Amino acid sequence: MPCTKCLPRLILPALIILLAVAGCFPGPAPLSTADSNSSPPGAPGSSTPVAGPLLPPSSPTPAGPYIAVDPPRSFNDSPVRVRLSGLTPGQTVTLRANLADTYGSYASFVAGDDGSVDLAQLAPVAGSYSQLNPMGLFWNAQVFPGVDALSAPILLDSYPVTLTLEGGGETLARTTITRVFMDEGVTRRKVNEDGLVGVYFRPAGPGPFPALILTGGTDLDPHYSTAAALASRGYAVLTLFYYGRPGLPDELNLVPLEYFEKAIAWLQAQDGVAGDRLGVMGWSAGGQLALLLGATFPQFRAVVAYVPAAVVSEGTLNGGFSGQSRYTFRGQPLTYVRGSALVNWDNALRAARQSDADPQSALAATLAGIDASSYNDAAIPVENTQGPVLLISSVDDDAWPSALLAEMAMRRLRAQGHPFPDQHLMYEGSGHFIGTPYGPARPDASLGVETYLASGPTLDGSDRASADSWPRVLQFLAGSLK
Repeated sequence: MPCTKCLPRLILPALIILLAVAGCFPGPAPLSTADSNSSPPGAPGSSTPVAGPLLPPSSPTPAGPYIAVDPPRSFNDSPVRVRLSGLTPGQTVTLRANLADTYGSYASFVAGDDGSVDLAQLAPVAGSYSQLNPMGLFWNAQVFPGVDALSAPILLDSYPVTLTLEGGGETLARTTITRVFMDEGVTRRKVNEDGLVGVYFRPAGPGPFPALILTGGTDLDPHYSTAAALASRGYAVLTLFYYGRPGLPDELNLVPLEYFEKAIAWLQAQDGVAGDRLGVMGWSAGGQLALLLGATFPQFRAVVAYVPAAVVSEGTLNGGFSGQSRYTFRGQPLTYVRGSALVNWDNALRAARQSDADPQSALAATLAGIDASSYNDAAIPVENTQGPVLLISSVDDDAWPSALLAEMAMRRLRAQGHPFPDQHLMYEGSGHFIGTPYGPARPDASLGVETYLASGPTLDGSDRASADSWPRVLQFLAGSLK
């Protein structure tokens, strides 16, 4: 792994190698605080399988305009390579994507001297995206005009993507590929029992399966697509609501951790689940919760926390802060950091970033300027976690200072001698929205979820962070739970 200069020698993954092997696009790689040995999707030893056969290298190029997609059937979280051929040199053409007759995108390109266009090597001259992005047609697909965005279907099984090539007012070529959310044999069912509310995804086969609990953030996103992807790779997954649903607390305030203790017991009791191989994964407030659950319940042997906080924070009530903790345990509220303190830390990091472009220096300066007594009592005791911790954060997170908060956790793990291979993947140029890559149904302006557009400098940066971090997450889980 090549190195860069981030927090005690952060690691810059070999993204160029990842590009060449996996077909991912270039962009900011993580400023990582631990060595990573991830393999690209489909590579030997990788935990990211390729769904569907690759086209044989000897396949002849058809005469006339042609769209080649490799592979033609693939998991929704895996990249594909799209190439156009048989065009006139210098010809301007438009490639349109139709995802399940619900989402659409387009991009226009100028053919090269050989009459071809490779989306992995050429940026569009117009369209739904503007930068070099081999998966831009998939990332940037939005609901078609006239489709009710809020009732657009959640694509969870397999769905067709029709690519249409146009030029000179004519249709030049068309092909349809298949994207797969859930592999054959994976089942899902709603859970509304024993006080639990969620959805359970079970892999095909008898097991035993390692298992995960997924916790979303304040947007109440259940992360179904991530659950489907993980179940397709052999994990039993319970994606769990913990407030904002009937039978649960209305708001993220004084939520009892015993609820998750009950979820652990429920998951361990499911047929085929390996009860001694449990992990927890969360995003944003759910990432904070994942760290807290890992530190509280020894049944968890791996923790993945996206854009998390390393402290318990103040609850919310009626659109503002509650003056109470988000969580309780054994009848007692947990010590918390006030929301105003998080705002101050965020402002301090912003100021440091303006005066020092080097992210690790800015983080170090910000941490040095924060009175440790203001957060020590509310710090999550991550060193109690009985397995490795993977932290994924954004230096340019505008929702809360996730890189600063995640580094607090990483420093605590180091200081306490946590005997596991913990990692912190920190990205520049991305926002708060980092997760499973390449899906069409991410929140965006078409859904009216403006907080996502305001959560960082560019969605392209978040795309790149998601594409780079996801195979690392899969490798981390495979090494920790399988």
